[in-house]
Amino acid sequence: MMSGNHKFWGKKADNKNVKENESKKILSIPTLEITPEREEEILEYIASKIEQYGLDVPALLFLVPIEPLSPVFSQLGLLPFAPFLEAFNIKGFDYVTFFSKTENVNRLIKKIEVKNALWIIRKNL
Repeated sequence: MMSGNHKFWGKKADNKNVKENESKKILSIPTLEITPEREEEILEYIASKIEQYGLDVPALLFLVPIEPLSPVFSQLGLLPFAPFLEAFNIKGFDYVTFFSKTENVNRLIKKIEVKNALWIIRKNL
């Protein structure tokens, strides 16, 4: 029989503790907190992509009505897909956290409006 130590694994662990640690690793949910710098980075990235593809008006038509419900939208709409985005090296949980704050959605709307206004001014010059 084996004593307290194992040849390859070192000290013999209690099976109960091993199972608890494994289940904690599998079922761990990432923290939904991001830094203000990361929020600004996400804001700039989304606004630039919207401007790049010329989706200013559709984005505003989508974002303005959901602004008050953005925390609910982020939890029900984005959270289930966040793990799949992580598989493609897209930080899905960062986007869930970003859209869970109503003030971030408001900032995104303002950023799109400013970029759209600047485009209209440049076009008319």
